[in-house]
Amino acid sequence: MRVTRTGVTIPRHLIEELDQLAKRLGVKSRSKLVSEAVAYYISKLKWYSPDETMHGAITIVYDHTRGDLAKRLIEVQHRVGDVVKVAVHLHLSEKMCLETILVSGRGADIMRLVGELNELPGVYYVDHSLASSRVTIE
Repeated sequence: MRVTRTGVTIPRHLIEELDQLAKRLGVKSRSKLVSEAVAYYISKLKWYSPDETMHGAITIVYDHTRGDLAKRLIEVQHRVGDVVKVAVHLHLSEKMCLETILVSGRGADIMRLVGELNELPGVYYVDHSLASSRVTIE
């Protein structure tokens, strides 16, 4: 595989975390980890289309003891209308919960939901996996 050497500006704290991760995983090359991260990011987003109907899952981890967070999570999900199809809740500990939200609807509406969930204090992790209705494998 051909490679291209490039320079990228990355905040110091991310480089420190990347180096710690590389050490923990036994990866000797920072470039290899960065390359894998870019490939993963591209693979996650290449099916995304703001105007097409998308389907998938949003996973969040949050501290349910943080004020009225549980109520606010429900309000955010209701605000996006028919996008949320079902939510599954799992207790991770006395404080922490994981919720997976199955979604189907306009891509832009789903990504707005992802953004709003990310902004809530007490939400520590938000991830999504989406596919288009017109998925074709070449």
